[in-house]
Amino acid sequence: MSRIALRLGVITTVAYAILALPAATRAEPKQKEAKATVERKLKETRIKKDVFSGTEFRVAAMNFVNADCSSGPIPDVRIVAQPTNGELRTEQIRHIVDRPPDNVRHHCNGKEVDALGLFYKSRDGFTGRDQITVDVDYKSGRVERYLYDIVVR
Repeated sequence: MSRIALRLGVITTVAYAILALPAATRAEPKQKEAKATVERKLKETRIKKDVFSGTEFRVAAMNFVNADCSSGPIPDVRIVAQPTNGELRTEQIRHIVDRPPDNVRHHCNGKEVDALGLFYKSRDGFTGRDQITVDVDYKSGRVERYLYDIVVR
């Protein structure tokens, strides 16, 4: 018997022995452990907006203002629920800060900062209610959910 035939015979015998083993005794590849997903409840803010039918309206200007009133990073916006009776679009814009008196950045009011504008336009002729839900990552460790209730007239 030639050396090649002998080697093939040994390889065939070993392969057959491995395949013939019961499934429980064969080495199974380790399955990756499923990583536990940490689900946390986002802070939710509900906002009502009144708009005219068929007219584009800026619903929000998502922005982050640094302590020195300069622009922080533009937030990431993820649209969770699209409007059912209109269209939604985003665009990078400049926005004039207008924080309420109890806000820590109130002293920045009147300054212009970079923002991501969220614009809504209803279908022509539609009147009634529409809704939008967005998650906003301010890139500061803060993520919030905004639920917009839009009344179209």
